[in-house]
Amino acid sequence: MTGTLPPTAWNRFGTKVLPKLHACDSLSVRVELQADASGNLAASLETDLRQAVSELNLNDQLQVERKESPDSE
Repeated sequence: MTGTLPPTAWNRFGTKVLPKLHACDSLSVRVELQADASGNLAASLETDLRQAVSELNLNDQLQVERKESPDSE
């Protein structure tokens, strides 16, 4: 299953689709999130995301990366 999931379906996907796959022997879920933010918002968002990942004990599974846009230099 691949595709783009709109924000309005995120919670429903987690409650309707993922449980159906839970019994599979070789289930793998890959997540890639991208967002554009700049300045103080980008710094604050990065901090918040790192904290949330840490609180979920997912530091070894998820990496928060910040990429500077070429026009921000």
